[in-house]
Amino acid sequence: MATPHDSLFKLVFSQPHHAAGELRRLLPPRLAAAARWDTLELLPGSFTDPAEPDHHVDLLYRVELGSRPALLHVILEHKSAADRWTALQVLECATRVLGHHRRRHPALTRLPPVVAIVVYHGPHGWNRATGTLELFDVDPSLHTDIERFLPRLDFLLDDLSLATDRSLTARTGTALAHLTLLCLQLVRDGAPLRDVLRRLRDAVLDARDAPDTGAALISVLTYIAQVRDLSGAELRDLVLTEIGPELEPDMTSTYDQLLNQGRTEGRAEGRAEGRAEGRAEILLEQLTRRFGPPSAELVERVRTAGADALRRWATRVLDATSLDDVFADD
Repeated sequence: MATPHDSLFKLVFSQPHHAAGELRRLLPPRLAAAARWDTLELLPGSFTDPAEPDHHVDLLYRVELGSRPALLHVILEHKSAADRWTALQVLECATRVLGHHRRRHPALTRLPPVVAIVVYHGPHGWNRATGTLELFDVDPSLHTDIERFLPRLDFLLDDLSLATDRSLTARTGTALAHLTLLCLQLVRDGAPLRDVLRRLRDAVLDARDAPDTGAALISVLTYIAQVRDLSGAELRDLVLTEIGPELEPDMTSTYDQLLNQGRTEGRAEGRAEGRAEGRAEILLEQLTRRFGPPSAELVERVRTAGADALRRWATRVLDATSLDDVFADD
């Protein structure tokens, strides 16, 4: 099941205009300069292995790099400590990406390059391998002779745990992208929430005033409540006190969403039912942003759907070009 971190990251960075600044900053300068960022597009599918207990969200982008296409594979890593085997997991993902691409384009004679990117927001700095060659146990005297026979993949690392508030805000990108990265860095680390909200204040207000944020700010506020296990009333009081009364309309919507997600219910059954309701409301927000206000019949269909259908539709909506694509065969 997706974590709040996964859900927020995918909601924001599955939109190319929010992702472009992050990708441009991480690529080596010559590659970033050669990329035609106006061609950046999200491709369908997930390439992390759902059978793995700690699998994370991933996003696959296509961009014209020079005169040829390239694939940018972004993985969010949020374990409590840097994982020794992340480089191997990234290699496995890359082979799945290329295998999928080859099957979809059987006439190709060459494969597009895949650049792997890991965004890490654990509590401590990354201190593990960022390439597969570091994982092999090789006699040092034989390393040069054998390394060309070993699978090699290095990934780009964005270590949010080492970034300062100022450095994140100074990055090229949208206000919502800045706020999302700050939340991933700050909200989970256990610092007093009042202090965290004060540090987020400028970023929240910038995102609220940006024309491309829309209902995503409600999802950011809901993320804070989920990670810190707050009721809607508790979050509302903290936000209005530490960020400002101008967020009252957003807090009203956030409070309603949290109620729908069952955050105030004590029984496990109630919490599970509430989460399903919350997923339905988030899906309705996504449908509205992509295709305009849904009909009353469609709203009722989404709100009464089961968890499996909601997950299926939520995956499809990221790549769909019409409502028919989202609800095909259902």
